[in-house]
Amino acid sequence: MSYWGAAVITSMFSAIPVIGQSLTELRTYRDNYSVYSINILKPYGFISKYQRSHSPAKTISEQLYYLSISYRDIAVFVGLIDGDGSIIISKNSKDTNGISAVLSINLHVRDYEFLLKLQRKFRIGNVRINGSFAVYVISRTELQDVLFPLMIHHGIEFLNKGRKTQFLRFQYIVERERIVFYHELPSGKDLAHHLHLPATPKDYIKLPYFMDWLIGFTIAEGSFHINKNGDACCSIKQKEHYNLMYAIKLFFDTKVNLDSHGGNNKISMSSKEDLQKVIDFYSNEDNMPLSGYKYLQYNQWLYVIKRMNRYKTLIYPLQKI
Repeated sequence: MSYWGAAVITSMFSAIPVIGQSLTELRTYRDNYSVYSINILKPYGFISKYQRSHSPAKTISEQLYYLSISYRDIAVFVGLIDGDGSIIISKNSKDTNGISAVLSINLHVRDYEFLLKLQRKFRIGNVRINGSFAVYVISRTELQDVLFPLMIHHGIEFLNKGRKTQFLRFQYIVERERIVFYHELPSGKDLAHHLHLPATPKDYIKLPYFMDWLIGFTIAEGSFHINKNGDACCSIKQKEHYNLMYAIKLFFDTKVNLDSHGGNNKISMSSKEDLQKVIDFYSNEDNMPLSGYKYLQYNQWLYVIKRMNRYKTLIYPLQKI
């Protein structure tokens, strides 16, 4: 294709309102010949020639597919990562000064099929079984080409303090057009003033994607069960970030206090009033659905409590039973 032809196509994409001029970029790669590539979904940070030799730039059709993934699906995915994911930045095994970076989601092996469905939807990463865990791993280049550009495009951020810190360390690496060595990485303490998380629990709830994010977070950190005393219970817990967990408490408008025993922040809802709010949220057809094992657990839980005398006055969704 001639340079003029590529420039005309770029201008055509710039005219599309959904994409916009700011997301359109023409890049030239020169090897033995010139190749012109249009970036509708702009890669995040600097991508080296070495990375590109292993992971070519996404085609226009691939980029358009990624942009077709719904905002809500991405928010659920980010909630799942905030719960059971980690951006792992470690020393490169081949070069102790170099850096390896991947995103990993670890769930019980029973969620292997669920992670495979996610991988098929996002068309990035690989899913494998490691002992009793199903592990979904997304490479550094895929994070730069797809996931992080999609999050930025839709204005969705990590809400977990630990995950946001990991993201900022990743950002430090890819912002620089040179090799960054492991010893150069900023510590969590260095990054504390750059987190820019919502200031108060109420500010979390005001985020337009909070409810969808909460579905993903529940898949990772939630539980629907019957306590030893026979009480039905919905609990959500995580080791860190009190404000975020308090936001979930406020969202469900429950009177129970956060349990911070053993380093965990845990909210357990078991009163009839709270259980009705739980059912209303997770069974609402306008909300994103639970998925994987958590979907099965929730529906089994509903089946059981509907048949318990103490919970017969609760209002249940007919389609879920």
